[in-house]
Amino acid sequence: PHGWNEKINTLVRRAAWLSKRLTELGFDHYRHEGSNIVTIKAKGFPIHIMEKFGLVPDNHSNPNWFKIVIMEHVTVESMEPFIHQLEEQLV
Repeated sequence: PHGWNEKINTLVRRAAWLSKRLTELGFDHYRHEGSNIVTIKAKGFPIHIMEKFGLVPDNHSNPNWFKIVIMEHVTVESMEPFIHQLEEQLV
């Protein structure tokens, strides 16, 4: 069980990092504490970035939000290009 706890804690920390960065950039989003899932409101979110990074919409024809599931292969380093694209969008 210690190995699973370590894996889960790693995913939760990565999701917390993403949530913090989205807050800093001013994107409306939600993450339940202890969860590895981050949802971002679609309103005002650049659609081309959603498509480029493969975010999952709640509805493909008229999305209200997009979902990012932090899994083992989703590292902070792999999320940095996503954040940089969002930063560039705001400039």
